[in-house]
Amino acid sequence: MKKYLEKAFAEIAQLGLDTEQKIMRLAFSPEHEKVVAYVIKLMRDCNLQVYRDGVGNVIARKEGKADLPALMMGSHLDSVPDGGNYDGVVGVLGALAIINSFATENYQNKHPLEIVVFMAEESSLFGCSTLGSKAFWGLLTEADSLKIKNNDGITFSEVLQQKKWAGVSSAQYQGQIKAFWEIHIEQGAVLEQNNVAVGLVNGIFAPTRAVITIKGEANHSGATPMNLRRDGLCGAAEIILAVEKLGKLYGADLVATVGIITATPNVMNVIAGQVELGLDVRSIDRKLKKDFFGKLRLLLSVIAIKRMLKLQIEMKNDEEPVLLDKELLKTSQAVCAKLGYSYQVMPSGAGHDSMNFAKFVPTGMIFVPSHNGLSHNPQEYSEISDIVKACLVLKELLKLADAE
Repeated sequence: MKKYLEKAFAEIAQLGLDTEQKIMRLAFSPEHEKVVAYVIKLMRDCNLQVYRDGVGNVIARKEGKADLPALMMGSHLDSVPDGGNYDGVVGVLGALAIINSFATENYQNKHPLEIVVFMAEESSLFGCSTLGSKAFWGLLTEADSLKIKNNDGITFSEVLQQKKWAGVSSAQYQGQIKAFWEIHIEQGAVLEQNNVAVGLVNGIFAPTRAVITIKGEANHSGATPMNLRRDGLCGAAEIILAVEKLGKLYGADLVATVGIITATPNVMNVIAGQVELGLDVRSIDRKLKKDFFGKLRLLLSVIAIKRMLKLQIEMKNDEEPVLLDKELLKTSQAVCAKLGYSYQVMPSGAGHDSMNFAKFVPTGMIFVPSHNGLSHNPQEYSEISDIVKACLVLKELLKLADAE
C-alpha cells in the first residue's frame, strides 16, 4: 500500500503543475483534467467500472456478490490556486490503495465498492464549494447552475456544456448507498501537536456570519484631542480582541474570526467615523453559536457606552452544523484500538463533500495529520505512513460493513 501511494502521489504532483510549476488544479482546468485522467487509469487498472455523471463527477464501481447497497468512498482532486498536493487527493488515492489491496488479497466483497471523485469541491473558481457532491444528491438545481459564475463570468452550466456533459439534472445518483467515508488531511495542527495518528471526525463546523457596524464621528486627526474622540476604528480594535477572547472560552468547540475590516473614510488624517467588521463564527453546536452571540452583544453594549459609539449587528447567514454518524464513529474508535493506533475524536473546521452526504446516508471522516498544520499552501504535506494508517482503518471499516 505504501509503494502504491508513493508512486501515485509523485505522478499527481507533476501532472497538476502549471507553466510556472505551481499546483493549479482548478476545477475543469487542463491541469485538473490531467490528474482526473490519471486517476481514471488507476481505477481501470483495478478493474473498476468507470463513468462520469452530468457534472463530471467520476464514479468507479467494483461489483459485489449480491444486490446490496454500495459502500462508498471519495473526495476531490481540484485545488486552490498555488495549492498543495494532499487536500482531497489523499481521499481519492487512499480509496484506490484500499481497492488495490483488496485485489492483491483476492478479497471477495459482498457489497459493491464505489469510489467517487467530486468536481469543484473548492470555492476558488465559482465562489461556491462542493458543487459536485451537491449535484450528486440533487442539492444543486439547473437554475443554480445558471446563476453560479466563475472568475471569467462563465456560468457553471456553460462550463458543463463546453465539456459536453449532460448537466446538473443528469448528475443525481440513482443507486443505493449503505455508508460513505472520506479520508482527508486535517488541514490543522491538532493531531501533529498532540502526536496522534488518526483523527475521527464527529461533525463539521457550520458558519454563522454577521456584519458589525460601528458608528463614531469622523474628525480631524490633528485637531481633535484624544479625550474628545469617538473613534470607530479604536472601537473596532477592542471588539476584535473581545471576539478573540470570547471565542477562546469555548475551547475546541467553536472558532470566531473577524476577517474583514472596512473603515470610512479610510484616510490617514481623518478619525474613522464608521467601521464595518465581517465576523465568521463556526461550531458543530448551534446552541454554542447562539450563546456566543448573546455574550458578544453584551460586550458590544459595554464598549459602545464606554466609547460613545453606536453599534449594530446584522446577521448574514446561519448554517446548520453537520453531525456525522455516531455508530460509524463508535466502530472507528474500536478499529483504531484494535490496530493499536492513537486517535482523537474531533470536529472539522473546514467544509467537505462529506457534509452533503451526511444529510442522506451514514457518513464517516478520517483525518490524517497535516505537517505544521499547513493546507491550501504549496508546503502542504502529510506523511505516507500516516496516510497508510488512515487507509488501514477504513479498510477494516469496509470489511465490517461488508459482513453485515
